[in-house]
Amino acid sequence: MPLTPALLATELDTQVQNAATEPPARAALALAWTNYFYNATSNGVPVTPGSLAGAQAAMDAALTGMSATGAGAAALQSGITAFWTTIVGTPAAIFVAATLITPPPTLAGIAAAVQPVFASNTMPGVTKTQALNAIATVLHANGRIGGTATFPGPVVAPIL
Repeated sequence: MPLTPALLATELDTQVQNAATEPPARAALALAWTNYFYNATSNGVPVTPGSLAGAQAAMDAALTGMSATGAGAAALQSGITAFWTTIVGTPAAIFVAATLITPPPTLAGIAAAVQPVFASNTMPGVTKTQALNAIATVLHANGRIGGTATFPGPVVAPIL
């Protein structure tokens, strides 16, 4: 199944809904992103089951402090960047036969892109579903689109 904003929104809804304090919220966000990413493929090769545990842990750790006033957007950027940094170091473990993973060029813009979404999500009448879809759309566009994996040949393929 290709990665979509709807898939990420569902994961966010499933994982984050009962997190009332920062530590479980960090773990839930990292799990939601990891579960979403396990649906990725590149060059027809799926993500290897179990291969994202280190990236999930790195994301969780990088989200520390996200509950501080005004820190959420920057923490999400740090978390998703930490996830990518970890998988870049182990391409063949993530996608069998991959020799290189390149993160999306838009990682540095996640905080700026998600901050206005956070603000609009607090407006009257915004439903939980609408809020999660808006967040998922921004994170999908800035945290996934543009990532590639390189395979022997070389074949550079998008991570879908």
